[in-house]
Amino acid sequence: MHKRPFTGLQNLEYMLQHDHPQVCFNVKRMHSDALIALRNRLVSSGLMQDSRHVPAIEQLGIFIHIIAFSSGDRECAETFQHSLETISRYFNSTLRAVTSLASKFLQLPTLSTPFCPKLRKDKRF
Repeated sequence: MHKRPFTGLQNLEYMLQHDHPQVCFNVKRMHSDALIALRNRLVSSGLMQDSRHVPAIEQLGIFIHIIAFSSGDRECAETFQHSLETISRYFNSTLRAVTSLASKFLQLPTLSTPFCPKLRKDKRF
């Protein structure tokens, strides 16, 4: 079923190494240096590692591909030339890895944090 002459990994590697940085931003909604830095952080933290068939950069590429444009698993499976099970496995493991970094990078506002009164009154925020 997966018979493309190139894979999503090959596409991603070419984009990171040869394309203009804006291309990566347009396609993945992240600049190439930010994507590589995130991969390095996840790997160095022990939250992600290369598997036998799917390197860490491809695992992150699968995750970013799905969240950047709300792509479905089937579209991602075709793009990266992997089974739906593989796509689902690496999306979920990368999601857990990325969310585990949230406490290190995100700080929620306290009640004393000043912000726009319009937002304070809007229950959606």
